[in-house]
Amino acid sequence: MIAEHPTKKWSIEEFHRLGETEPWAKHCELIEGDLIRKMPEGNLHVYLVNILIQWLRQTFGYEYVRQEDPLRYQDDRNEESEPQPDATVLKFHLSAYLDKNPGGDNVLFVAEVAESTLQDDLVRKAALYARADFPEYWVLDISGRQIYVHRESREGRYTSLEIYGQEQTVSLLSKPEIHVEVKTLFPPETELV
Repeated sequence: MIAEHPTKKWSIEEFHRLGETEPWAKHCELIEGDLIRKMPEGNLHVYLVNILIQWLRQTFGYEYVRQEDPLRYQDDRNEESEPQPDATVLKFHLSAYLDKNPGGDNVLFVAEVAESTLQDDLVRKAALYARADFPEYWVLDISGRQIYVHRESREGRYTSLEIYGQEQTVSLLSKPEIHVEVKTLFPPETELV
């Protein structure tokens, strides 16, 4: 008979203490109490994050957009999460979050750029962000050159998923009058040599 040992569930406080003593922990996210190692970022990932952040800051203002900074969420099972989405748009000025990381009702938009993490971003992160009640979640798929747009969080899941190809335009739920051509968020294909 093999004994089952439950995996330790980390709290945000424990995760922060670990980060102070263990350098490797700085390369992890806390997702539902589990430590998840973040994948190394390639040049395409860095490019897309920077282009997306630039567009979001032009749209919302520099003071409302965070890049790869942690958010806070605790689910009904008391499992804590501190994901670090590639882009976040906040409801209030950055200075409102000096004493703690923002959570669900303070977030208008989150996005992940997927180079080698597409399945995780579309499944695990989508479920987490829906339970946190983030109203809009985009996944920029590098290899597919498309954007998965999740909206309408209900009962812990997104009820709307639309996929936008590079010849389409997409708008933001919180600013529907603002449109962006999908292809402008990706590098020209001629540069992908």
